[in-house]
Amino acid sequence: MNSIEACNFAIDNNVNFLGFICYAKSPRAISLDFLKKIRNINFKFTRPVIVLVDPTEALVLSALEILPNAILQFHGNENEEFCKSFKQPYWKAIGISNKTDLSRISNYPSADAILLDTKKEGLTGGTGETFSWDLLHELSIKHYVLAGGINIDNIDQAIKHNPAIIDINSGIECSPGKKSISLMEQLLIRYKSHE
Repeated sequence: MNSIEACNFAIDNNVNFLGFICYAKSPRAISLDFLKKIRNINFKFTRPVIVLVDPTEALVLSALEILPNAILQFHGNENEEFCKSFKQPYWKAIGISNKTDLSRISNYPSADAILLDTKKEGLTGGTGETFSWDLLHELSIKHYVLAGGINIDNIDQAIKHNPAIIDINSGIECSPGKKSISLMEQLLIRYKSHE
């Protein structure tokens, strides 16, 4: 999320988590100044998630100082020792292109959740593409976050795989990095039809 309007819409519609990408190379990147602008928002029952890619310790601590209740989502090559060193709930993203990639899940037993995203050379998430969801049948974990190219056209299929959390990013954008309230509304209606 990189607009206060989109944040407020999501919170008012009881979205469970809101992601804030602290990674300069992403078209969805936000600054620490943006986090300061939203820190006084009433998140109600929505939990902020700070998304990081191979961050410095200083960046993680600075972000947590602003949003101390946030979940950390590590999207790079961080090892478990680094991820858990902040004594904060964290999700570890694992890029998936084939069955072999699933073996990396066991490297993060302390993660509160594993986020499965599409692996694409040179990119760390945000591909707008799905990986083969047939691989989900090979999972040894039940509590996982499903990400990668989820949108109004495939949300029904994503729900059938019963992930704990569905991460939607490019699927609610009218252009890279710009969230569409209309697309958010359509997707939420579709999602809630399964409840």
